[in-house]
Amino acid sequence: MSSQEPTEPLQISDVLRSITDLAAPLERSAILEQVGRVAAESIDADLGFIGLLDGVDKLQLAAVHGGSSGALERLQVERGRGLGGKVLALGEPASVEDYTSAESITHEYDSEIAEEGLRGVLCLPLVVNDSLLGVAYVSERSPTVYSDAMVDRVLTAVESAKIALAMADRSRELTEAALEVDRQRTVRALDASVSDHLASILATAQSIAADPSSSLELVSQARSIIATAGNASSLFDASASELLATPATEGRDRVVADFSLTPRELQVVQFAACGLSNPEIAKELFLARGTVKAYMETALHKLGARNRVEAVMIAARAGMLDEI
Repeated sequence: MSSQEPTEPLQISDVLRSITDLAAPLERSAILEQVGRVAAESIDADLGFIGLLDGVDKLQLAAVHGGSSGALERLQVERGRGLGGKVLALGEPASVEDYTSAESITHEYDSEIAEEGLRGVLCLPLVVNDSLLGVAYVSERSPTVYSDAMVDRVLTAVESAKIALAMADRSRELTEAALEVDRQRTVRALDASVSDHLASILATAQSIAADPSSSLELVSQARSIIATAGNASSLFDASASELLATPATEGRDRVVADFSLTPRELQVVQFAACGLSNPEIAKELFLARGTVKAYMETALHKLGARNRVEAVMIAARAGMLDEI
């Protein structure tokens, strides 16, 4: 057994430091690459790596910390097969003292395990936001008995990874919502600008065509311009409506849905669209945090949104964020 039995429980300062290190990139891929490291270092194991769920019945091994052969990165593990597949099927931690001779697992992956020189292996479910993301492994290159204390330390370390992953997902959602708001604003600005220009061209051409003093050649050219500009206007209206996720028949004069938000509820949603948290919104509006939370909850209910990100996207499509 190469790992030493931990003499003290994992300190909260260690967990917080892990959260800080993991959350710094705020990128899921970068965080996943460090989850294996955090899990391994929690008990001074030789390796730590992640099996990401691929579909519902398969794990793709990735993000290997401490590996040397590259054998694990190309390995896919099926539900119920090997140790990771067993954990995927049962949804609870499991370990083997010596992988190659263990009788509690199947042995489809012995060649890859042997190529990396692994013996003792511990595997735990990796659940983030109530969804199974995959499994976390720690392993030794010598036979190892994993005590309850060691399992608890790895579980605590992986918990910090879950927090960081949730933060990464939240960051991505807010970014997507902000991009949606900017896209809607850009489309509307282009719509107004192009429509004004086309309307001016049409008015000029129609004036020329209706002028009795215009030559036949000039009238013919004006009518050609009228037809071309009319087609361009229709095409642009259809394109803008599609980008705005509204039926093309509604055009630029679409009716904004009335969700009956109060001015304060609307303000809270608009600040959320700018990426502000509830405490930051409370500071901007000189309100208590609990009051802002209440406004946000009633706005979510009126908009039929499950969360603030969805509320921002619904409000953007309804034209409520045009003025921010």
